[in-house]
Amino acid sequence: MPRLIGREWRYSSLNKLNFWASAYGIGLMTLMLLAGGFTQGTSMEDPSLVFSESTESVLPYLRGRSLSGILLTASHFIFAYHFGLMLLGLGRKSTVPTFLNPVEAEGSEAHL
Repeated sequence: MPRLIGREWRYSSLNKLNFWASAYGIGLMTLMLLAGGFTQGTSMEDPSLVFSESTESVLPYLRGRSLSGILLTASHFIFAYHFGLMLLGLGRKSTVPTFLNPVEAEGSEAHL
């Protein structure tokens, strides 16, 4: 997007926060759903357990999945805010991408 609009991202710290919130959110969701699926699968194979008990055993994993959804939602809002700044022309004009020159990106736009 920066190359299409002709502006760079305003803050490299928001880029990093967006990336890590997305990475942790995706990783946590994958782990929670994988572990919850295995837990429910093994409890469903036990003929002595009632079906409702096998579904209740998954609740902690579903809560963890909800936490990962919160991380992903926060990441989307961070991206939308940062993208809005760039669309409004508040990003800096530069020939160097933000991730290669983070100090200038965080400072004032006096270098332009």
